[in-house]
Amino acid sequence: MARVAIAVNDLPGTSHPAAAAITWTAGDATNDHEWSVNKGDILLLKFTGTVTATIDSVADGQGRVQDTVINGTNGDEYMAGPFGQEGWDQGDGKIHVDLDAANVELAVLRR
Repeated sequence: MARVAIAVNDLPGTSHPAAAAITWTAGDATNDHEWSVNKGDILLLKFTGTVTATIDSVADGQGRVQDTVINGTNGDEYMAGPFGQEGWDQGDGKIHVDLDAANVELAVLRR
C-alpha cells in the first residue's frame, strides 16, 4: 500500500507565531508515512497514546545506517532532525516513518 504523506509546513519569518498554523497528519500504522525531504526538515510528533515511531535510514557515504526510534506516550511531544538527503532519502526523494500504532500526529517543519 502507498504510504501516507506527512503535511509539510513552510515556516515564515522568525517573528510569526508559526506554531498555531501547523497542519498535522493523523498517524496510520497500516500504511505508515513519508515526506519529500529538503535539507533541514524537522519532524514533529505529538502522541495521543503509546507509539513507537521509526524513521528509516539508509547507508550514508561511509556505509553507516542508524534508524531513529522515538517511543512516546499520551501527551508527549518530540522533535527529530534536522534531516537531509544523505542517510535518509529512500531512493525516491522521500523519508519513511513507520509506526507500531496510530496514536500520534505528525508534521514536518521546513524553512
